[in-house]
Amino acid sequence: RKKGTTSYSSSAPTITNVGSVEIEYRVSKTNYNTKTGSYTVTVTKGTPSITAPTAKTLTYNESNQTLINAGSVPSGCTMYYKLGNGSWSTSLPQAKDAGTYTVYYKVTGNSNWNDVAQQSISVTINKKTCAATAPTAKTLTYTGSAQALVNAGSSSEGTMYYKLGNGSWSTSVPTATNAGSYTVYWEVRPTDTNNYVKNNGSSVSVTIGKKTASYSSTTSFTYNGSARTAVTSMVGCSVKSGTNSATNVGSYSVVIKISDT
Repeated sequence: RKKGTTSYSSSAPTITNVGSVEIEYRVSKTNYNTKTGSYTVTVTKGTPSITAPTAKTLTYNESNQTLINAGSVPSGCTMYYKLGNGSWSTSLPQAKDAGTYTVYYKVTGNSNWNDVAQQSISVTINKKTCAATAPTAKTLTYTGSAQALVNAGSSSEGTMYYKLGNGSWSTSVPTATNAGSYTVYWEVRPTDTNNYVKNNGSSVSVTIGKKTASYSSTTSFTYNGSARTAVTSMVGCSVKSGTNSATNVGSYSVVIKISDT
């Protein structure tokens, strides 16, 4: 029995909290003398078993983000956190900008538990890849003039750059004149390089189709003393040989050549 209690029990007394307790005992049996005595039991503070906080996997999102997953401690203990040289708090630390942060934590015990000394954990908020709306290929036919090859892309997080084939990067949409197939490359370079990284983009295949050749012709004229032209309004073609313009009565021939482009 614990000292100060009135009854003995065959069950051993239990002690939960830190402190010293005097235990009294008595041994008795028929035909034997009864023996009594006492001893002191001391319970000292224990070191709590804790679950340490863990770093979160984070990417910059323009808002404050909680840096860690909370740790846990036994009842009666409290875990405290601080960010860098900040103040201790039971709240989980937050940060906004991309970078590497050091979060410190410690545990405060009570009358039964020891304190746990300060420890640290490193957490990184990664830079975000610039979001983008990719450029798209235009549907084009040869016109004899330079034409923009793509519909421009866009990004609110950086500047769109383009290049044609092995050319140089530019913010201008690439152009081409002749019929054929072209490859336009694009990427987005961040405006805020502290929190964003370049979007390496991709490529767009574009074709300028050949234009269909056309012309107008008149095969019969009545003499009027003036030169008359047989083939007119030529698009994508030209006179290769023969007589296309004549004044006198007679039969003439003209050969039309389709242009290469």
